[in-house]
Amino acid sequence: MYGINLLLASLLLSFLLVYIARDRRLAADEVADETLAAVARRQWAGILVEAVALVVTLFAPLLAVGFYLVAAVQFLVLPLVGLHRAGRGVPDDDAVGTRVS
Repeated sequence: MYGINLLLASLLLSFLLVYIARDRRLAADEVADETLAAVARRQWAGILVEAVALVVTLFAPLLAVGFYLVAAVQFLVLPLVGLHRAGRGVPDDDAVGTRVS
């Protein structure tokens, strides 16, 4: 059930991000289009990892735990590292042109 819930939550968040990217009135003016595109790419990559983990769960549950850990790092740790880098004024590799002063 964990995998299904995680996949559904990620899909809904991705659809929300796509909607925000299409309707610029919903995003803050300071957010660059490149930033929204980078976040959406990262989100879809995580969904792929979760989908693979869900299938692997049927055959090798312990291996699927590794996939879920990778997904957690991708969704939780990488954005926090990006925020830390932005706070120091270091440009993020995925978000060109979004330097925070």
